[in-house]
Amino acid sequence: MNNFITNRCTRDQIRPDSWADALWHAVDEGRLEAHDAQPQLDNYLGPAFDTTINATATMIEQFATHPDQAAPPTRHDAFPAPSARPSCGSRRYQRRLRRLR
Repeated sequence: MNNFITNRCTRDQIRPDSWADALWHAVDEGRLEAHDAQPQLDNYLGPAFDTTINATATMIEQFATHPDQAAPPTRHDAFPAPSARPSCGSRRYQRRLRRLR
């Protein structure tokens, strides 16, 4: 991770108007010391990658352990949450129900 941040998150390689760009603007304006910019990038990117990798690995493990949970939805699963259900009279809802029958 440190290698990535050191070599790929340099001023000339980051996207304009990104969070990393805002850090370098803070350095330019004197609101942040230059030596503090890299640790700030590490503090932001490290946990973001960590949670994404862990969530993906857990999902794969769970689907491998419980393959029935990865089955395609049935017509009863079309709108599992009451708040997600559109009005029963809507054309879109009626079309979806017809396809599931």
